[in-house]
Amino acid sequence: MTLYEVLYDYNNPDTTKYLNVKKGDRITKINEPEPGWSMCFIEGKFGYVSTSYIKPVTDTQPLIPQIPQIPQPLPKRPIVAPTTTMGWMQEDQYHKYEMIRKLQGGAQGKTFLVARKETNKLFVLKKVDYLDAGDKLKANREVEQMLNLASPFTVLLVCVFPHDDIELCLVMEYCEKGDLRKVMDELQQLPEEERLMRVWEILAQIFLAVDHLHSHDVIHRDIKPENIFVMADGSVRVGDFGLAKNVENRDYATAVGTKVYQAPE
Repeated sequence: MTLYEVLYDYNNPDTTKYLNVKKGDRITKINEPEPGWSMCFIEGKFGYVSTSYIKPVTDTQPLIPQIPQIPQPLPKRPIVAPTTTMGWMQEDQYHKYEMIRKLQGGAQGKTFLVARKETNKLFVLKKVDYLDAGDKLKANREVEQMLNLASPFTVLLVCVFPHDDIELCLVMEYCEKGDLRKVMDELQQLPEEERLMRVWEILAQIFLAVDHLHSHDVIHRDIKPENIFVMADGSVRVGDFGLAKNVENRDYATAVGTKVYQAPE
């Protein structure tokens, strides 16, 4: 979280995506999800501002927290029909990755920290059962959800391939700081004002992620700290779509998820 000063007036008619600001305004930059554009908020409003229009505040004026409000719902987007050709499936690439360690959690599959051998770049590899028809249907649905919901607020799916004819491997971006459960412990060590601002910043990004899912008529059904992941720059991503459902399917009413995080009703 960094406080920035606006250098020029910025106005865009698409207020569902862009943030209109005036020269001299002070705004909080959340992250930079696209080259040249920064996700920011001010007075409870969220949106993109051109990165060239803002600069970091260098004075010592204390930061006054601005409690963000839940963003207005985005315009309805058409639902992308699930693919039937499985064009996303690649040939087995298991040999191209080196296992580093098993990661905790991941109730919907086994997850590992891996490195791509030719680049040493770190990724997360998730294995899910892919043997019988039920396994394949569930795994294909998760992959298609991740592809359809790709955004700056969801974990990026890099590639998908089968392994040993019984497992499907999903390679995803590595969120360096781990899940939100680990970060929550670190937040307790911060001064109160800094901790509150960081919590509001994280909540704002979670709201944006959930709004993005709902605008695609998808409900996650297992939002919890272990399924929210934190990047090195502090931005967060929602992941693990193994229980996500399209609202139109009408079978989402089944009680699933993690009990302690389920709504009381």
